[in-house]
Order: sequence, then structure tokens, then C-alpha cells
Amino acid sequence: EILDVARTCFLEQGSSVSTVVIAERLNMSHGALFKRFGTKEELMIRALLRPQRHQWMDRLGDGPDERPIREQLVEIAAKMSAFFELLTPAITTLRSAGISLDSMGDRHTVPRPVHGHQVMAGWFRQAQDQGRIRRVDENALAVIFVGGLRSRSFLRHITNNEYPASSIEEHARVLVDTLWAGMAPENER
Repeated sequence: EILDVARTCFLEQGSSVSTVVIAERLNMSHGALFKRFGTKEELMIRALLRPQRHQWMDRLGDGPDERPIREQLVEIAAKMSAFFELLTPAITTLRSAGISLDSMGDRHTVPRPVHGHQVMAGWFRQAQDQGRIRRVDENALAVIFVGGLRSRSFLRHITNNEYPASSIEEHARVLVDTLWAGMAPENER
């Protein structure tokens, strides 16, 4: 509950929201809040980057299943896009506070955003090895695919959800349909 309320406050009022305001919303003392989290920065990081399983990341690690590749890509794109809709405002709030990726707890050997691209490239490579998409640079394809999804959430965040007007599902379908022209196997062209 503390992290949910803090997240709401940070997203509504920005990184400059007072921890007194957060404590008041929780009906707890300011001191109790600091005793639990130590610093405002730690509270921000924990509230805005709450550990969560990335279903789309888990799905990618399994590689393509027997369903049509386009169908799978639309499903993956919709899940990734929904994830980025939640992540983008959190990251921009943290960055506005001057909090770097390292201090956000991303102390992995490979930073999570890079790992996400690598896992997506691996999925594309598996689809290529199965002959289900044509041979293209899977790393470039991952950057285009993931970037097209991230940019939607970024644009919606900075325009207050006005652009693009398409739903997550529609954007996922259009993105996959557009990319399909360059990756479809020869027998589907």
C-alpha cells in the first residue's frame, strides 16, 4: 500500500512531491516513512520500479511456438506496449529527479533495456532458424520492433495520452503488419 500511494503521488505531482504529502495520504508519520525507506530517492525507486515479472520477456525466452509468427508478434507487441505504458512515466519521473539507471537498482551485468533487446533478437533468430521469417539482421529488427513500441508510450506520455490515438492492440497489429513486409519468408510474399 505504501508503494502504491507513493507511486501515485510521484506520477501525479512529479519527483518534487514532498514526502510529507505522501505520509499524510498514508495516515502515517513522516518519520515512519523515512524509517522504512531511508531516503526519498529509495522510496521513489522502489515505488516507481516495483519488481514485476515481465510476461513478454518470459514469453520471448521460450522462442516461437507453433502458432503463426504474425499472431505471436502481435501478442508480444501488445504485452510489451502495455508494459511500456506503465514504465515510461516512471522512468521519466525518476530521470527528472536526476536518478540514473545505476542508482535505479539496475546493477545487472547487462542493463535491463539492453537485455530486452537481446532477448527479442534471440526470438527473431529462432524464428529465422525455423525458416519462419527471412534472414535479416535480428538485432536491427529487435531495435525497430521494441523502439516502435517504446516510442508509442513516450509520445502518449509527453502529449498527455493524445497521440497516437490508436489502442495498444491496434498499434501492435499495425506495427507487425508493417514490419512483416520485410521479414516474411519468401513463400508468404
